[in-house]
Amino acid sequence: MNDKLKPCPFCGGEPIMVKTRKCGRYVLCLTCEVQTAEYETDYSGSAYDKARSVWNSRAESLTD
Repeated sequence: MNDKLKPCPFCGGEPIMVKTRKCGRYVLCLTCEVQTAEYETDYSGSAYDKARSVWNSRAESLTD
């Protein structure tokens, strides 16, 4: 399994995984501050896996 986050599709910046107070997760670009929705762990999977999957499965940027 590849845990690596792809660069931001808007600016190419570095993304980070953010953990919320309620143990939810979302991905945030450190440069332009675009982010995913917040995800929580439930029966369909972990919050970390859901946020990473959404971030990495978005449309490719125009610069790719």
